[in-house]
Amino acid sequence: MSFRRICIALPIALAVLIPVLMPAPGQGEEMPPPAKPPVFFVMMHAPGPKWVPGTPFREQPGIPEHVGYMHGLQEKGLLEMGGPFLDDSGGMMVSRAASREEVVRLAEADPAVKSGLLAVTVKPWMQVMRADPPQETGALIRRVVTVEVSLAEAWKAWTSSEGCQTFFAPRAQVEAKVGGAYEMRFDPSQPEGTQGSEGCRILALEPMRLLSFSWNAPPHLPNVRKERTRVTLRFEELAPNQVRIILTHDGWGEGPEWDEAFAYFSKVWGVVLKHLALRFRTGPIDWAKLMKGEMEAKP
Repeated sequence: MSFRRICIALPIALAVLIPVLMPAPGQGEEMPPPAKPPVFFVMMHAPGPKWVPGTPFREQPGIPEHVGYMHGLQEKGLLEMGGPFLDDSGGMMVSRAASREEVVRLAEADPAVKSGLLAVTVKPWMQVMRADPPQETGALIRRVVTVEVSLAEAWKAWTSSEGCQTFFAPRAQVEAKVGGAYEMRFDPSQPEGTQGSEGCRILALEPMRLLSFSWNAPPHLPNVRKERTRVTLRFEELAPNQVRIILTHDGWGEGPEWDEAFAYFSKVWGVVLKHLALRFRTGPIDWAKLMKGEMEAKP
């Protein structure tokens, strides 16, 4: 059962089930409450007691270790953005961590702060405005779904083997830790290495808030399959039993096969999220029944 075959079958099943399950327009529908502006925590860096006056930022002793540490936080999904001030007065980092205490802990573990080269202050910052993001391009896929379940249930669906098997793939291996496996076996009957997302790993994990994992292309795109892209899920609790999940997929390369992979996943992720919503409305996906329906639908 390949990812490609599943995604052919899912729209057929969804076309039949969604009109039955969804209320008619205006019947029992409620608009979700508006989302609160996101709050981030900003690390403000300034010269510390070991700062060498008159020496440019990049030439300060200990800055390479500082930069390496910040890159490590970014790779774990803990930094949104950051960089130095151009007047050599320090810099700032915007963190994705869940609490001020967590950001203070991360900031104080910076080698440059521990050595006294930099001093750091952490401040909460509310993002109340931003420019509208550009329309989808070859750099990013973004999909959103709202499910009528608790935050804990939505989180478990994506971060456990059992949960993923209810909507994502017939078999799954998920180790809920940074560096742990995140493997979906879409066709367990195929040889190892061609069943699904073998070798993909969790890149960042913030309980009930963020999950990021590496991802590969299906076997019919062999060159892109050798590479890894990144999928990130953000969970927003809108009400006690209402969760918005925002999925982004980035890390794309260039070339015809990359374009084909981008077009493929642009369709696939919408289907996967619809599948997730159906799972919470009607119960776990019956994979055997789904594939039987696919076979019967073929001319």
